[in-house]
Amino acid sequence: MNLLIDVLRGSYRAKIRETGLDKIKTFGAGKDISFINWKIYITQLINQGLIRIDYSDGFKLKTTPLSDSVLYGGKRVSLVDVTISDFEIEKPKPKQKKLILENELLQKLKEWRSELSRQKQVPAYVIFSDKVFEHIVESKPLTNEDLLKVEGIGKVKSEQYGSALLAIIQGYISSQNHIKNIKGQTYLETLILLGNGLNPSEISLKRGISEQTVYSHIAYLFTKGENVDIKKYINQTDVNQVEEAWLKANKEMSLSAIAENMMSPMEYHKIRLSLAVILKKLQAN
Repeated sequence: MNLLIDVLRGSYRAKIRETGLDKIKTFGAGKDISFINWKIYITQLINQGLIRIDYSDGFKLKTTPLSDSVLYGGKRVSLVDVTISDFEIEKPKPKQKKLILENELLQKLKEWRSELSRQKQVPAYVIFSDKVFEHIVESKPLTNEDLLKVEGIGKVKSEQYGSALLAIIQGYISSQNHIKNIKGQTYLETLILLGNGLNPSEISLKRGISEQTVYSHIAYLFTKGENVDIKKYINQTDVNQVEEAWLKANKEMSLSAIAENMMSPMEYHKIRLSLAVILKKLQAN
């Protein structure tokens, strides 16, 4: 249900992008309707027998024999319209908001683990313990490097499940407009837009940040092990020239210091990206 609602509301979380659901014609068709109202409407459709939950197939929503009259016969469906704003809802305090976020994220991680344990036919704790999930929810890692710092996740577990875990965390964080000030969130927003095919100039306009800031995000994401195609913006000649100037500058990290030692002028964003490649190579060695 959550996935269906996210598609209707136009969410760009990882699972939607990976499965191509952001390309279908109904993507974003219901973005003017709130998440909770969609949940109420779909629940009513289930109660009317027009949609069913297939518990044997990953809790997928599927049509029923009654669906045909609506889909192909033009039958109209009556639903109760509930406006959430009509109710008196106590606004959660900041601490409560954090707890809500952590509980929702924890639930998504457990759902993924449950499905994986069913596929592998092993107990859930063999994949990850609840304690590890609690550490993940607390630290909310958004990159491969951050994930390796989580207690209980070693290199083997990271290689096995890292991509899936990051997809869940990144997807959830990016789909929640009310979540702010999470460490690394600004880089995540840039990463998602890069994944959607936007170039640095377009990201700069969309996010209201400078193009130089976007390039600094790309450099950061690259050094953190994210799948960023840095060769779109620099080539090996650029890297070699920057490395030579960096050594002349006694490995000074200042871009201006490196620029002063360049044989020929180079744009600052290229120096920054080249330096990211050099530093990552040194880390690997």
